[in-house]
Amino acid sequence: MIAGAAQEAFAQGYMLSVFRPNLNGVGHLMNSLLDSDCLGVLGTFYQFDSFPADIAKPVICLDSGIEPGRGRQRHSVTCDNYGAAYEMMEKILAAGKKNAVMLGIESSPNRRCRMRGFADAMTKYGVNDVEKRKYLMHHGSKHEVKLALQKILRQRPEVDFIATDSDDIVLQIMKVCKSENIDCPGRIKLTGF
Repeated sequence: MIAGAAQEAFAQGYMLSVFRPNLNGVGHLMNSLLDSDCLGVLGTFYQFDSFPADIAKPVICLDSGIEPGRGRQRHSVTCDNYGAAYEMMEKILAAGKKNAVMLGIESSPNRRCRMRGFADAMTKYGVNDVEKRKYLMHHGSKHEVKLALQKILRQRPEVDFIATDSDDIVLQIMKVCKSENIDCPGRIKLTGF
């Protein structure tokens, strides 16, 4: 992303300066930029609250979704979370995985869009009891994933696919399955995001 942004900046006659401050220093850095000839800020992290609310220069956040930050909407360049999840679930169902479930955290607007995309595709393609196929966690720790997986297998022993709203959850599922001798990925397929 940095290489692409730098290339476009140079093509337009501008220079891109790259900083990697610790999160506690972002506010100070941003305030310093207010007094410079900097034209704007391109950010690549999720901590919107680290940005001063009153910065007078454009702030564009990469891969963060559009989230309010202290009452101010910030611009964003990100994937279409809803559309990508919808397309993923379409492919899952087209592959014959009729016993799919969704597992997520829903802690951010991006993740909520992903879960909604999964659910809407299931609804469109005639999957029954879509809301009962949605399993939510608070933080996605290994222990919480283990409990969620146990619940899924108890309620839906025929499950053949678990669509998650994050790659991190997939990695935790794989660790749990290995320790519990569950055939996953195998009988149960997975997707992250």
